[in-house]
This record gives sequence, C-alpha cells and structure tokens, in this order.
Amino acid sequence: MSQKILNELTQVYHDYLYKKQNQKAYKYFTDIRGINDDSIKYFKLGYCNYNIGREYLLLRYPVNIIKECAYMNVGKKKISDLFNKRVTIPSIFKDDTSFMTSRTIFDNPITHLHQQGTNNTLFNLQSLVGGKTIVIVESPLDAITLHQNGINAIATYGVNGHIDNYLTNFQGKMVFIAYDYDVPKKGIYSPGLMGAYRLGGKFFDYGYDPYIIKFPTNYGKMDANLFFKVYKKQDFIDLMDSAELYSSSEYNKKRSTYSMNNKENSYGTVPIEIVAKRYFSELKPTRRGFKCVCPFHLDDSPSLHIFTDKNDFYCFGVGCGMAGDAIELCRKMESMKGNIINREEAFNLLGFPYKV
Repeated sequence: MSQKILNELTQVYHDYLYKKQNQKAYKYFTDIRGINDDSIKYFKLGYCNYNIGREYLLLRYPVNIIKECAYMNVGKKKISDLFNKRVTIPSIFKDDTSFMTSRTIFDNPITHLHQQGTNNTLFNLQSLVGGKTIVIVESPLDAITLHQNGINAIATYGVNGHIDNYLTNFQGKMVFIAYDYDVPKKGIYSPGLMGAYRLGGKFFDYGYDPYIIKFPTNYGKMDANLFFKVYKKQDFIDLMDSAELYSSSEYNKKRSTYSMNNKENSYGTVPIEIVAKRYFSELKPTRRGFKCVCPFHLDDSPSLHIFTDKNDFYCFGVGCGMAGDAIELCRKMESMKGNIINREEAFNLLGFPYKV
C-alpha cells in the first residue's frame, strides 16, 4: 500500500507541474535550472501546491493509512503536505518511487527537504544499467543536467550518501566523481572536493580507481548544473579527460603514508580485528575487513572501516576522518569511556607485551 501511495503522489505532483498551473515552479526548472520538457517528463519532476497530495489521498484512503505516508506532515489536529510550495524530485527505479526530495523556490531557510524516513538509495539508479562510464554528483538536479546532455550520472544526495550498498554495481565502469566546488574556508580543499576524495577512497578500498573531476574555480561555487549554464558538453568531456586518477592524488598519497606509519608504530603485535571485535558488536564484513557505525561522530550508516590487510582503521564519514592502527583504536575507544591511556597501557590492556 505504501509503495502504491508514493507512486500515486509522484504522479499527482508531476501532473500539477506539467500542466503549468504554477508558472513560477515550471520556470524554476526550465529558465533557472535549464531542465527541458523531456527531462521533466522522464524524471517526473513535480510541484506541490498547498495540500493537493492530502486532498487526493483523503478521497481514496483511510486516515490511518495517510498518516503513514512519508510525504505527509502529521500534526495533532491536521495533516498537510510535507512539500507544500516546493518542487518535487522523485527517485524512480523500475517505475517505483523509492525516495523523494524537494527544493524551495520561494524564500525559505530550508533549501532541501527530504521525505520522512531513511534514504538508502541513489538518484537515477537506472543509469547504472549498461554503459561503461558513470559520473557521480551530489544533487539530483546535477544528475538530471548530465543525463540531459547524454552523460550517465547518479546523485548521492550530498557528499555523505549511502553508496556502500551499490559498490558492486560499478564493476566494469569508469567512475568519475564530480562533486561541487565550494569556495574553501580553510585549507587547500573545498568541502565538495574533500567529499569527492573521501568517496574516491571508498571506491579505491573496494578495488576501483575512480577519477576526480575538478570544476573551474573562476566562477566561485560551481556544480554540474551551473557548469552547463556557462559551458557546453564538450567542455565537460574535456574535464573528464583531464580528471585526476584517485590513486595518483596527493590526498591518497598522504593517506597511504599515514596508514603505513601507523602500521609500523603498532609493532605488528596486535591484529586490529581483535580490537574491533572487543569494542564493536555489529561488524559487517567487507572485501578488506569490516565496517561499522562510527562512534566518533553522528553516523547513520557504517562509515568506519576496519582494514585487516593493512591492520588499521579509517572513517570515511564527512567531517570525521578518524584513523590509526589497532592500538590507536583501543586508545580512542577507551578515551570515550573517560579512560585516557598511552600506547604502552593500551598494549597491556589488550593483553599483549609492549615492545620498546
């Protein structure tokens, strides 16, 4: 029933937009974002005007069913459309809507608003079927823009999307990561580029070697959608041709050096698998070890990876980057309990002889 309702509301919002009953919403896609009619129809982009979704559902379903709909805002006295006065962007795969996000086109401090519940999907998953090249971007509008220009693309809904479940789907493909260029506040990387490198690390640790696309910086903030307002398809192809191979990046070299140093400092006496199983009850197997929810930041998906082949750990969560060897993992986990210990004490705690 829930899937049926999601599909129906996707069509309700799309019909309202495509009939051009709200010119501002329609022009937001066509004039401001450069999305053409074919793309609007293909991706079933829509617009939620007041409570058209609620009114549609009330004529067809019991109230208790409506209250469970991820697109509804349920208050103590009334039910209203979650995406009121917003354009809607559904994620559709095999004719079913799996997730929907929205954007404001009016003055609203919340630019992006997602449906209620957990998002475990990617936008435009159908682009992974066939083709030898795939570009990964942050936002659905970026993916739509590339698709419109004949380039296969998926979106991860930001730099911390749930891509882990789909890594096997990229086998045999050239993977390009084209996250937004945001003007950096500090350091040498913009937030988007740092996110691209972190994602590149995930692919690299899984056995791929993706390419990192760097947008031109002369216009300030830049993403795939904005790029095509200034440049043409061939210019984007040129960016792909000049993209940086992740394995050759300075970011990867520094990360590898850090891991190697920590491995040497561990004296090779403590297998990290023992430490991981001591502190984490839920470890999911990976090709190179395990992964789990990171305790060092607010993590809604397993982003802490335990690499048994390198005997170290690394968190790919945005803004975290916690890393180290087996002993360092022990120290950090103990410190969270208020037990501040040095490396020798960590060896002793784990039952291993400390080597000088």
